[in-house]
Amino acid sequence: MNEQRPPRGIEWTRLPLPDGTFTKGYTWNPVSGCLHGCTWAMPDGREARCYAETVAEHGVAKSAYPAGFAGHTFHPERLSDPLHRHQPAGIFLDSMSDLGGR
Repeated sequence: MNEQRPPRGIEWTRLPLPDGTFTKGYTWNPVSGCLHGCTWAMPDGREARCYAETVAEHGVAKSAYPAGFAGHTFHPERLSDPLHRHQPAGIFLDSMSDLGGR
């Protein structure tokens, strides 16, 4: 999909083409979930939580995580997804997991 303006979505997955248009990238999640329950203290004292956990448990991805985000799940059926692309694309690998989590 080529467009004159950069497409919406995750900006670092867009690739510029020689004609000045951009391709739209995508996320690829062969692993989902996390075992760390990441939280940290913000400078103002509030607690921040991992965005992926929030999206998985309360946002648009909730239906993809019926058991919540606390599991670390490998999806081997997704491994070949990039091979089916016919155009170059930037790929955000594991936007919804801790790829090296243990």
